[in-house]
Amino acid sequence: MNYRLYFYDTANQISHIFPFDCINDTLAQSIAELHAQDTTYELWNRDRLVTRKQYALEDVEIPVGLRRRGYNI
Repeated sequence: MNYRLYFYDTANQISHIFPFDCINDTLAQSIAELHAQDTTYELWNRDRLVTRKQYALEDVEIPVGLRRRGYNI
């Protein structure tokens, strides 16, 4: 099956796309984890979102007034 792995930058913009073939969702998720390396990503199979994983450090508190991920804090 055809999968696409979308990597997101800190501005929540797609920074890179990695297309690959895999036999099932479980193995594709493992491949995504190996390639992501502390980066927010979405894994898609054609037009179906398989999973989205947000990098944990992106949830840290940011000083007031900074713009982060499209939201004013």
